[in-house]
Amino acid sequence: MEDLFGNISNYNTNFVANHASKYASAPCIPYKGNKRKIAQQICNKLPKCNHFLDACAGGGVIGYTMLASQKCNTVTLNDLYKPIITLHTSIIGKEIDFEKHKHCSRAQFHKSKADVLANNYTAIDVLNLICYSFGNDMSSYLWSAENEALKGNAEQMILADSISERVSFYRKFVAEVKKIKNESLKILESLELLQSLQSLESLQSLQSLERLNNNINFSTEDIFKIDYSKYDCVYFDIPYEDTNTYNVNKGDSFNHAMFWDFFTNLSIPAYASSYKAPDNIKEIASFKKRKLLDAKSREGENRFADEKLYFNNKTKMTGTSDKGKGDRSKSPAYLERN
Repeated sequence: MEDLFGNISNYNTNFVANHASKYASAPCIPYKGNKRKIAQQICNKLPKCNHFLDACAGGGVIGYTMLASQKCNTVTLNDLYKPIITLHTSIIGKEIDFEKHKHCSRAQFHKSKADVLANNYTAIDVLNLICYSFGNDMSSYLWSAENEALKGNAEQMILADSISERVSFYRKFVAEVKKIKNESLKILESLELLQSLQSLESLQSLQSLERLNNNINFSTEDIFKIDYSKYDCVYFDIPYEDTNTYNVNKGDSFNHAMFWDFFTNLSIPAYASSYKAPDNIKEIASFKKRKLLDAKSREGENRFADEKLYFNNKTKMTGTSDKGKGDRSKSPAYLERN
């Protein structure tokens, strides 16, 4: 057992070092497919402006990074998926006390998931789905049934309210560790070991980000119905074309052809991230990015892709109330309901 705990200690040291590197960029809600690792690179390519719109915000990493790096005065985070905006507003409004957050069991996770699907949810329900899902996909519970006892007890001996409760969970954790054979240490070293705590820490750090209270707004509008005349620059993080999924919970699909038509017709500077775009769209940068977890990426195949940044080649227009609205007659609606 001494070697086992020694290996755990070495793992924790490596975890801290990797954690510090991973979270060096601006804080955001850890959201599946976010641009956290390349956020600063993307923002370096965007112009300074007064009012910036992160139109498909998700976890908000581009908007928060623009604000934190002082490339804009105000930011609006927009996302059609209302639960994620609910979580943003609750965090920034300091309505969630992360120091008192409770462990989310498998049963509670599925209850929160059902409540979100039924549109009868709280910000804590959304937080549970973000922090306790595999890869922050808001769908599958973070830990497998065989690992839940070990990892759940490990988390609860940190989060429990009283010393006696922490001691109790520590004893349970040690009992589970004693069942593990040395050759099974990979169970402890798997990526999701402390993902829930990493996610909670990331969310808590948002509350301490300076310049937020009076410099950030939130909305849940369809991107085709936004009045772009209020903004100086817009960024779109659209769904990848190979997934063709806008919101897995609602089963919506994203029409990329309609989007790119709309994108080119916007008359304010507009930027979009994607793996590919029509030939007439100007590419201004390319970044290596690890693909989302799937069967192939777990096998070590096709782990990276070139994430490209596109620009509509427009400059800020002034003097017309319709500026930035685009030609909607050519682009009716970008969501086709199933």
